Amino acid sequence: MFSVGANAQEKKPTTTKPAITTTPAPQKPTSPVTWKEISYDFGEIKKGTPVSHDFSFTNTTKQTVIITNVKASCGCTATNYTKTPVKPGETATVTATYNAKNCRKLF
Repeated sequence: MFSVGANAQEKKPTTTKPAITTTPAPQKPTSPVTWKEISYDFGEIKKGTPVSHDFSFTNTTKQTVIITNVKASCGCTATNYTKTPVKPGETATVTATYNAKNCRKLF
């Protein structure tokens, strides 16, 4: 991402180049866990047929991790997740279930 700005001066020939400002790409948020995968392609889905995928992660910290909330970005997606504490080195899951039955958005 970048933005471009230019300064104009009246009655003088433009000898300065436009100022170019770059913004560094946003950093990925750090996570106390290591995800096996962060995306999944369900392929072609028939309308009204729910599909699910388990996203697994490993607690790579030295402390117990507790998931307190998981929120989908679309109302067509429901989530479920491990509700028990995840100790260091343990693996847990977040399940995403997509159902296009009543979805008004087309992807």
